[in-house]
Amino acid sequence: MRGRKPTPTVLKLLRGNPGHRALPHEPVPPSTPVCPPPPSDLKGHALTQWHKVASDLFAMGVLSHVDAEGLAMYCQWFGRWKTAEQELALEPSLVITRGSERGEITVPNPLINVAYKAALLADRLGSNFGLTPAARARLATDPPPKHGKFDGLIGPLPIAALDRAR
Repeated sequence: MRGRKPTPTVLKLLRGNPGHRALPHEPVPPSTPVCPPPPSDLKGHALTQWHKVASDLFAMGVLSHVDAEGLAMYCQWFGRWKTAEQELALEPSLVITRGSERGEITVPNPLINVAYKAALLADRLGSNFGLTPAARARLATDPPPKHGKFDGLIGPLPIAALDRAR
């Protein structure tokens, strides 16, 4: 494997194609009018996270039915991180274990490592969908339309009026 993994064309378009290179023709999954449902194996914090981010990603055009499993992986690791952090809040960060020759040994709570690895993987998987602050900062979005005090007073002219004006 060589170099960085390629950025999906949808994300390049959202970022405004910063390299100004010709965009590759990628296979585009068929679009559907509704957001994909969460996989049935998502539970607890993972399911909550799915409901938080899936509809926004779908509206941005980043999520399709083909990408649902990738988002589910992100949600699972996010859920593991959240659960480990909640457990750590209830337990000491150092635990005493029984060593065979040295007696008792004080070691860091194993949940610290679980939380660390889960956070790392959730961050990495989430950045694929633009869910981290750095990934989101690279997305170019259209500025909201400016509204003047006379907007909406006059609508577009009907086609018949345009024909008479010619």
